[in-house]
Amino acid sequence: MNLTRALVVVIVVLPAVAVSVVAVVDVVRRRSLGVGAKVGWLAGLVLVPGVAALVYLASRPSIDEPLEGFGDAGPEASGRLDALMVAVERRRRGELDAAGFEAAVAELGVGAPPDPL
Repeated sequence: MNLTRALVVVIVVLPAVAVSVVAVVDVVRRRSLGVGAKVGWLAGLVLVPGVAALVYLASRPSIDEPLEGFGDAGPEASGRLDALMVAVERRRRGELDAAGFEAAVAELGVGAPPDPL
């Protein structure tokens, strides 16, 4: 194998294969895609691997978008999570008894309290 061929393999082929494998794994594991969409993406990834993989990875939902069934991922949700973690830590240190911890969690409106211990 000459040097030019080796460079092409390392610079072009290996990254293209890696991106295609990542796209195939993501398509198969993604629960938000229906069966038809999965079949369509997988067909595209097999027929036109490099281009379809780049198009799929560029068009898939951002990690910052809220996931279905998980509500808003905005700053308010983050603030409630931080406050919940503070309450859990205070309970762990003994600053809050069980009733105080449950009251703090109820005030946040996050549902049933987690097991702090």
